[in-house]
Amino acid sequence: MIQKITDSRILKLILFGILIYFFSLPKHAHAYLDPGTGSYIFQIILAGLFGSIFFLKSGIKKIKGLFKDKSVEKETDEDR
Repeated sequence: MIQKITDSRILKLILFGILIYFFSLPKHAHAYLDPGTGSYIFQIILAGLFGSIFFLKSGIKKIKGLFKDKSVEKETDEDR
């Protein structure tokens, strides 16, 4: 049987979630990010982007190769 959720229960769940969120965060983060960190993060993002593009392009070529007509490929080889 579907239980009806009341407004007070939703409010309690939201309040509980907010309290957990704020108590789990540190008060002061004594951290240092040197200038090289930004370029490293940028390099990781670019490598992931280009790697995924290469992966998708090679996968598409393999799939197209499966459906390519073999007789057309032989004719073009003989013409050369």
